[in-house]
Amino acid sequence: GGLGLSWEADLWGRVKRSVEAADASVQMAEEDRHGVQLLVIVQTAQHYIQLRATQQALAVVQQNLQIARRSLELTRLQVKEGVATDLEVSEAAAQVAEIEARTAPLQQHSAQLINALSLLLAREPRAMAQQLSEPQAVPAFGADVPVGLPSELAQRRPDIRRAEARLHGATASIGMARADFYPRITLSGSLGFQALQLSDLGSWGSRSFAFGPGLSVPLFEGGRLQGALQLQEGRQQEAAIAYRKTVLRAWHEVDDAMVAYQAGQRRRDSLTQAVEHSQHALDSVHQQYAQGTVDFLNVLTVQNALLANQAALVESTAQVSLSL
Repeated sequence: GGLGLSWEADLWGRVKRSVEAADASVQMAEEDRHGVQLLVIVQTAQHYIQLRATQQALAVVQQNLQIARRSLELTRLQVKEGVATDLEVSEAAAQVAEIEARTAPLQQHSAQLINALSLLLAREPRAMAQQLSEPQAVPAFGADVPVGLPSELAQRRPDIRRAEARLHGATASIGMARADFYPRITLSGSLGFQALQLSDLGSWGSRSFAFGPGLSVPLFEGGRLQGALQLQEGRQQEAAIAYRKTVLRAWHEVDDAMVAYQAGQRRRDSLTQAVEHSQHALDSVHQQYAQGTVDFLNVLTVQNALLANQAALVESTAQVSLSL
């Protein structure tokens, strides 16, 4: 048995470049891990926002269902008083049934989103139903979110950092390929034990030492080395192109998200006003219908407008949050 050590004089930077290439490989693996972690976080946030939006949409439907049922009761009373017709009762009943039919798909979607969140958090189906079944508001952000410049945001992305590490590794590999054209000088040493009998291994005479320099000259390998260099240069160019594409794509995605966020805020503000106006209009048309000055078709029209605006507001609020 024995122990051997070797040291190479890094005259041409080959060892340094090999260390840089190895570090780049480690960095790429690290960014892959960060990318997976970020993907899980993003999917969890998206599913949570969608869940709260679905629950809010269900609450809107249930609120409008109560309004529609009250309208149906009012219409039946007016029929008894002779100020409404059976046709209006049928219209009111149809409105109740149509709104009620919207609840089942929303309840189904909520349950599926809760299960999706359980899966992302490595839990069994319905494990988080008790925690998440209680409706809450859609997470919203203020008007001024300090998101920074698109280029600054893009630099935080794991895909860009991975592409950058790949480019660094490819560049270091070129340095290694160029250093292979030059001689290598090494110093090697070894310590060993050798004996005919096991009991003699502890004696001084059983020990052997060796130490000396080594020189490796790449003779008659010019074609192979040149080909290896060209291969690494090609890989470096490919990595550079991929890096530029990754940065540009990320920049566009971040900029698009910021544009969508700002536009979504404006749409959400407009829909908030639309819901307020629709609510006032519904209160007014209910009073007019109770007084017999308008028919039930006006009530249906205004209530459908309110329901549509409320649903659009919930969806818009969710989209604003999802755009970030």
